[in-house]
Amino acid sequence: MGYKRLAWQMVDKDVAYLKPHQVYGILSTNNLLARQPKPAIGSLHRPPEPDHPDLVWHVDIMYLYIRPRWYYLVDILDGYSRYLVAWSLNLTMLADTVTSTVQQALDKLPDPSGYPVNRASSTTMAVSSLVLNGIVLWPHLV
Repeated sequence: MGYKRLAWQMVDKDVAYLKPHQVYGILSTNNLLARQPKPAIGSLHRPPEPDHPDLVWHVDIMYLYIRPRWYYLVDILDGYSRYLVAWSLNLTMLADTVTSTVQQALDKLPDPSGYPVNRASSTTMAVSSLVLNGIVLWPHLV
């Protein structure tokens, strides 16, 4: 609990009527301030960095003013190379606009067998459910 909250709880319970800076002074002279330890460098829990392209994509949505109106910019960046995979500039922010941008990016993925494949029917429902549920999109070939 912080010293400010402690000061106001004492007022609420009729224990003492002190200002927060007075409570801070009392706690610091008696060495009773609880300091939050800073996290050690490298102790953040981050996902591992991708080691090749098309493993992790980052979807970014921005609200841009381009005279005379506002637009939504949806862009998809590759997590490994920071390459701009796909983007779209839209007048409305609907799930379909994000889904169509992700579909454009998925269509650019090379097919591992070398034969052209239409992935539109199989991926559109999965992509729209991922986007609508707010889950991080990790595209991969099935």
